[in-house]
Formats: sequence, C-alpha cells, structure tokens
Amino acid sequence: MKNVMLTSASVLALTLLASPAFAKEYIVKEEGVAFQPSKLTIQPGDTMTFVNTEDKKHDVMFVSVPKGVDEMIMSPMLKKDEKFSYTFTVPGTYQFHCHPHEEAGMKGTLIVGAPSKPGETVTMDHHKMGVSAEKGAPAKVAPAAGANAAAGPQATGTVNSVDAAGRTLNVTHDPIKALGWPKMKMQFTVDAGVDLSTVKAGDKVGFTLKGTGDDYTISEVHKQ
Repeated sequence: MKNVMLTSASVLALTLLASPAFAKEYIVKEEGVAFQPSKLTIQPGDTMTFVNTEDKKHDVMFVSVPKGVDEMIMSPMLKKDEKFSYTFTVPGTYQFHCHPHEEAGMKGTLIVGAPSKPGETVTMDHHKMGVSAEKGAPAKVAPAAGANAAAGPQATGTVNSVDAAGRTLNVTHDPIKALGWPKMKMQFTVDAGVDLSTVKAGDKVGFTLKGTGDDYTISEVHKQ
C-alpha cells in the first residue's frame, strides 16, 4: 500500500471543493416608487436586505412565492434608513411589491436558484394585512372577540435576530388572530423600556404589540 502525503495546499484545495458556496447579501434600495434593482437572481441561502433611502415610507410584501414557503414574507413600514432582511432557502420565483405604492408600479421579481415552473407558485393573501400609506396600520383588520385592546395584541414566535442598539427584533411569529395575521417573519421596533439583553436568536418568546399610528412596536417581550 502506498502512503499518500497531502501538502497544506492540497488540503486547502480539498476543503474548498467540499465546502458549499459562500452565502451572499444583496442590497435593494427603496427609492421613489421603485426597487433598485427590481429584478434579481440569487442562490438558496443568500439574503436580500431592503433599505428605505428616503423620507417617504415603504414596505415590502412578497405576494407570490414558491410552494414550500410556509410564511408570509413581509416587512413593517420602513422609515428612512431602516432595513428589512430575509434569507431565502426555497428555490423558485418570487414576486414582491410595496403595498402603499403597488398601483404606482413599485414591484419586483426575485429568482432563487432557478425560475418556478407553471403551477409551482402560490399567491399570498396579503391585502387584508396591508399597511396603508396614510395610517401605517393594518387595513380592514378587526380585533378578535375578547381581545384585550388595552394591553395590545398578544403574540408568540421564534427570534431570528436581535439588534439591541438599534432597538429592533426580527421574529417569525405564529398567527395573530387579533390582527388577522398568518405566520410571518417580521422586524419590529422595540420600546425603549424593554430589556433585550437576555433575548437571543432561537429563543421562543411571547410579546405584546402596541399600535403607534405608524406601525406596530413591541411593548413587552418574555421567553417561553
């Protein structure tokens, strides 16, 4: 039997061949009534970050997604310089728009890996959860019977990321019956009095939402 000696260079080469491609982040600017860029092709595992670059408020809603996506991908209303990020793992074709500026043509298309074939996408029922440009509150959503309006809507979910300095919490929340929201991944602003020092990615949490007139913020959070 021959002995095979591997140099450090050959070990590095084998490691690179065995390693998956590095995930990338793509920046999409929200400006005027357009996404820049509005058409993009990325790979599974890559992240898109939407950034509002102006004083006018924008959001992003994915209104058509590949089958296998089990959540509504939707940001809150974003003020100037605020961001919303999402990592895409399901291949296929995604269509998205800014809800307040949908009629003005603020739309986009994302391909993850390869385009979906006919019949491989589903349309998300987002309009009942849409955020109006004037009020910044969910449109045509009635509180569920027995909801405690004084305390604010109660929710549960899993933390994706925490930005204690920026006072934001990115969470995939379970359906919120009081608002008529299905399961969604969203980023919320957190009130100044809420302690985020013990909250980390992967935590199961319960939280309370508070309407501000512009959007919903988190006024209380606790681990489950």
